[in-house]
Amino acid sequence: MKPPRIERANTGAGLDEAIRAHQALRLRRMRMGLVSHAVVWLLLVLCSALGMLPWWVTGCYVGATALTQAVFHRIFRLHLNLGFRDPSMTFWQVFAPIPMGLWAAYFVTEPALRPVIPMLVAIPAIYAILALGTRQLLRLAGAFLVGYLLLQLAIWQREPGGFDLAHELIVLLAFIVLMVQLAVVGGFISQLRHQLHERNVDLRRTMARLNEANAELEVLAERDPLTGIYNRRRVLERLEEELERSRRGKLALSVCMLDVDHFKKVNDRHGHQAGDVVLREVATTLAATLRCTDSLGRYGGEEFLLVLPHAPLEGAREKAERVRRAVRSRRGGEDTAVTVSIGVATLRPDDTLDTLVARADAALYEAKTGGRDRVMLEPEAASAG
Repeated sequence: MKPPRIERANTGAGLDEAIRAHQALRLRRMRMGLVSHAVVWLLLVLCSALGMLPWWVTGCYVGATALTQAVFHRIFRLHLNLGFRDPSMTFWQVFAPIPMGLWAAYFVTEPALRPVIPMLVAIPAIYAILALGTRQLLRLAGAFLVGYLLLQLAIWQREPGGFDLAHELIVLLAFIVLMVQLAVVGGFISQLRHQLHERNVDLRRTMARLNEANAELEVLAERDPLTGIYNRRRVLERLEEELERSRRGKLALSVCMLDVDHFKKVNDRHGHQAGDVVLREVATTLAATLRCTDSLGRYGGEEFLLVLPHAPLEGAREKAERVRRAVRSRRGGEDTAVTVSIGVATLRPDDTLDTLVARADAALYEAKTGGRDRVMLEPEAASAG
């Protein structure tokens, strides 16, 4: 048995909610156990009222058991029980009244009533089979039977002529059978409880692994594995959501289609690993420029799609220019310079997702054919401008 953790005894500060809930449950169970003690108290009072038991014995028993319960209650309130292997202290709560009950039974003057008091005192052992293992129950049964045997020896020495040996042996045998049966049933329940605990642990571990796997699947379902930003499917879903929101609220919405310039040359000169580095750096740069309402995704290959809610065409153009300059300044050197071409389109009343993206793609084509490293507005808007 480990020593109590005295440092937690004052206020219980630092205990998590689960431990506090278990402590509250233990206190409720202990208060419910007072019913068993009250039954014995009433029986002793009745015996004293009928002249079968001295009043001072009844008073001593009631006082001792009440004091014991008060001590256990204080231990739970101070959280001293948390330092024990069994924080519920089931064994000791069941064992504590047994010596006192056997002592009180010694003074009962009616032989037929004498075994009733130990039997009532042993009633909490029935509840103990739900919490204790076979060994603990056997110890409890052994302590009870040894105590009862000592009680009978003491009565035999006091009243050798009035001692009915056959009757007392039958009572003792009945107690032995009862306590052994309780130990066997308790052991079986303890084994079932252990198996259930192990299965619950396995279930929690399995659920944790499933949750981790589901989280990974969610990431894989919507994230591009190379760059970590949205993949094509997810960014188009975000665009569809913003389209619906913009139509309902008659709000501005623009998109930018970006393409890394001369990306094939990077792969040819430096290898695909260098190309992957370029794509990751471009994605990182683009993500750093986003507002909380913007969405960015890898559209395919070296193309990226940027969704800009609440952004009219001119605001989207300014945003695209900032993005273009940020990418250009990210890397230096003649061989490693990276630039992007950007096409910008804004939502029209009769637009669908496909038509909006198609106009941004057409503007991107104009930027590529116009010399790259530039921003172009959708054709009609550029002409109007």
